[in-house]
Amino acid sequence: MRFIHQANNLPTDANSLAEPSDIFCYFARMTDAGGNRLTGLRRASQFKGVLKSHLVRLLSDALQIVEDKVFKLDNDFDLLVDDAEVHILRPSGFEFIGKLQDAVLAAVPANIQQIQQDLPFVDFTSIASYASTHPRAARHLASIRALKETQNIDRSALKKLCKRTGVRTHDADGKMIIDDDSEMAFLEVLDRRRYHLELVKDSSEYFKAASRRKIGSTATEE
Repeated sequence: MRFIHQANNLPTDANSLAEPSDIFCYFARMTDAGGNRLTGLRRASQFKGVLKSHLVRLLSDALQIVEDKVFKLDNDFDLLVDDAEVHILRPSGFEFIGKLQDAVLAAVPANIQQIQQDLPFVDFTSIASYASTHPRAARHLASIRALKETQNIDRSALKKLCKRTGVRTHDADGKMIIDDDSEMAFLEVLDRRRYHLELVKDSSEYFKAASRRKIGSTATEE
């Protein structure tokens, strides 16, 4: 994205729109009177929508189907790039345009290796297999590693929280094994996104947080 913003003397290709379905993004460059440059990038979602639809035009009091290949520009951009920063308006668009999903998936083995050092009592075999093909799970692993809060997790406390929040696990050969179909739920626990409340007596409630913000922590309770 930075290369696109800084590129000069870009060549013109008259055939670049010959196959609109192959275009995954487009950009627009704006320059003010002082020479300051702003580049807007957008995922080419409307291209696909128009290609799959039939457009008509009014000509000589008759409606005619437009046979030409037509593309439609969006009303805004997914991200804006200036000389100092990249302003991300839509994270999903930023991830798609930058092809970051491939990078996140490729980082799964390294992230698991790092987390495994803090949690030697957990068997991450099923997690590694699952996250290698599921981008959301791979993002959770990256988030867990970035938080750096797995060093002092207590095994019994982790098992207790998993049980309370519906994450199925079992023990084998001294390891905590994550059951099939519980891989994502387990990652949500490590990523501090699953929690349990009992504000009404004998009525447990379980929640999954879309985001997290630590309010505080205490070592003892009174």
